[in-house]
Amino acid sequence: MTAQLVMIALPFIFCCMLVEHYFAKRQAKYSLRSFAANLQHAIAKQSLDIFIRALFIGCYILLYNHFRITNIPFHWISWVVVFLCHDFLEYWVHRAMHHFHVLWGMHLIHHSAEEMNLSVSLRHPWFSTLFNTIPLYLFAIAGVSPLMLVTISTVSFVASFWTHTEAIPKLGWLERILITPSLHRVHHGCNNAYLDKNFGQILSIWDQIFGTYIDETEKPVYGLTLPVHTDNPLWENLYYYAFLIKVVRRTKGIGQKMRLFLQSITKLNERFSKQELMSLMQPENKKGEIHPQTKWRGWRILLVGILMASLGLVLTMMAMEDNWTTVQKIMGV
Repeated sequence: MTAQLVMIALPFIFCCMLVEHYFAKRQAKYSLRSFAANLQHAIAKQSLDIFIRALFIGCYILLYNHFRITNIPFHWISWVVVFLCHDFLEYWVHRAMHHFHVLWGMHLIHHSAEEMNLSVSLRHPWFSTLFNTIPLYLFAIAGVSPLMLVTISTVSFVASFWTHTEAIPKLGWLERILITPSLHRVHHGCNNAYLDKNFGQILSIWDQIFGTYIDETEKPVYGLTLPVHTDNPLWENLYYYAFLIKVVRRTKGIGQKMRLFLQSITKLNERFSKQELMSLMQPENKKGEIHPQTKWRGWRILLVGILMASLGLVLTMMAMEDNWTTVQKIMGV
């Protein structure tokens, strides 16, 4: 069922992106280079997710079959309750990604886009699924069937697509219930007033309850407060960890070095000036000279070829009639 949902959603998603691209480009608000970069990240992530999600599904089925403490029935009330629990968990996972260094190093790729359009919804770090799926094992122990969990997760991901656009204005009272494009534009803004706000995935009620809700009152400035301009997708996924290693070298004491990865991001702002942080984030050559941009012309064609081949494999796997039976046979459960 999940595969069918994705297959149905994909044509709609790309049609919406093309329509938005056509009208936004006429207003000089849409960069083809940025659009291509977003798709590049999406293809790479989905290719890696073939293996990561297969591992997750297998482990989830094992936990569900042998360690669940109850059975959640397929009743509409169960679907509503599991959806609310899932969205609540998504809020805290998202908030944690903005708080801890080791997690922000992954999530910042989604925020590094300096434009806001529908293609940004596909721009995600390559290995984020490794972390994002860990809290979901709680549902297996609680007795939520794999089909119910993955269906809700898929619907949640697809539903968040529409919030990444400037084409939809503020929606009034609806923003007190749902995360709308206006509220999510705030989340992507690097304006001081907008930092660490509106973490919700679908519902905005969690932000209102936990004090992270804010309305769009000024035009958001998109991107990172400490941007690193690069065309290299691999470096974009790794540069923050290279930066953290430099900070660790400047930190005294083994205990302080270990705690650094789990500290709040704001701690760095107390230790270093913005100019020092920007300098530490830039890549260096063997002579120690800082390069303003990391180029990757030499292996671009090879990378794109591998990614396109992987995309074909993704579409083939999604077209399979019974993914769950196949996974269960592979895992022997």
